[in-house]
Amino acid sequence: MKKTTIKSRRVFWLMAILIFVSFIVSSYISINSLSKIIKTSEKELTISIMSQIYNDIGIELTKPIVASQTMAHDLFLKKYLEDPAFPGDSEREEQLINYLKITKEGLDYNTVFAVSDKNGKYYTMDGYNKTVDPDTDAHDIWYKLFVESGLTYDFDVDVDEVHNNEWSVFVNSRVLDENQELIGVCGVGIDMTHLQDILRKYEEQYDIRVNFVDENGLIQIDTDSINIENAVLEEAVPNFNKDKNYTYHEVEDGGYVVSKYIDNFDWYLVVSSKHDNRDMYQDMYNQLALGLAVIFGVLVMAMRMIVQRDRSLLEKESMKDGLTGILNKQAFVNEAMRQSRKKNKVPYAFLFIDIDRFKQVNDSLGHSIGDKAICDVANELKAVFDDDEILGRFGGDEFVVFMNNTLERRVISKLEEFSDRVRMTYSDDENQVTISASIGAVICEHRPATDFVELMNMADEELYKAKENGRNQYRIRKYDE
Repeated sequence: MKKTTIKSRRVFWLMAILIFVSFIVSSYISINSLSKIIKTSEKELTISIMSQIYNDIGIELTKPIVASQTMAHDLFLKKYLEDPAFPGDSEREEQLINYLKITKEGLDYNTVFAVSDKNGKYYTMDGYNKTVDPDTDAHDIWYKLFVESGLTYDFDVDVDEVHNNEWSVFVNSRVLDENQELIGVCGVGIDMTHLQDILRKYEEQYDIRVNFVDENGLIQIDTDSINIENAVLEEAVPNFNKDKNYTYHEVEDGGYVVSKYIDNFDWYLVVSSKHDNRDMYQDMYNQLALGLAVIFGVLVMAMRMIVQRDRSLLEKESMKDGLTGILNKQAFVNEAMRQSRKKNKVPYAFLFIDIDRFKQVNDSLGHSIGDKAICDVANELKAVFDDDEILGRFGGDEFVVFMNNTLERRVISKLEEFSDRVRMTYSDDENQVTISASIGAVICEHRPATDFVELMNMADEELYKAKENGRNQYRIRKYDE
């Protein structure tokens, strides 16, 4: 039994380790696979979002390009800009201002302007604003940069001096005469808040950050105005690539940055995650750790149950007689003594049984027949006596019975039944032996004052008297204090 128990524990621990390791491996694979799926999904979702942003902002920024270019090719405006006295007398000035007003009202832009390259006069729909001079006014550097760039048009993010220095996106267009010589610059200004509202919608919906930046990463459009022309997206710049449709890369904080070059604007659209994915992965690993802890706890509990079960089985097996399965001597004495101390168990009887001619069975028929005779006697004991009565083997051919809560007439009835059943004959080709039982009994009608072992001795004395009187009989003695 002990070897079997040790083997079962080893099998259990082997299975436990395999389950534990399998869970770790499968969980690790699952988490890695899930993280790859999440990253792939993020990438695909972000690219899709970028396409939507590009469409929305692209429309808003393409309209002013068309408007600005239309003005640059308008012969009416060219006629005025070709005049060195631009715009000339008050009548011509009024006509120019009306032209700019009509253009603004028709296109609903913040600002519509025209600048003469000959005299630097800057007009808006509100009239004369200033004379542009990049050498004396730092704010006018935009004009010099645009003229020197040679571009047909460009975007310039700047504060609008006409409208309380609020951030605007200006679309500047080069105005050329018939000889393709520069005669001025015209354009429109878009309210930055309108573009910010579009970006903010995407940022709030998808928990991302959206920016338009120049090739150096300097922010041109941002939902937070403090960043415009002031902050640089350094993490995005190394991955800028005009030749690719988009670039995607992860950053150190666990997020990601996707960028796309917008040729029409000469800007990059940059979308980055505002959250740290490491928190999500940490949650997954925490769940894995919790799962491992639960499995470990279950395995420990299961092992404790197995150990307790094995200990219980070992204890039960250690109490049994190896041949017959009934209680051995020590276990019988312990249980009988425990039962005899209970008030509700009296009256009770103690029986001492010895098999007659058992030695003859062993000597003439062999020990295997002797073992069979022992088992047969034990089986008859089980058949005659009730389940709540205690049966035991003292060793050899001696058996004991403790009958609780029983009267003398019941004891006699059981003894007679057992005596009849136990008379059995065993034989081989040469010999034949019939066994019987000699029995000594002590009946206690109340709790005895003497030790239980003394009662056993009394029953033993009655047993030997039965043997001396010819065997195959029982003798009963009532305990009398």
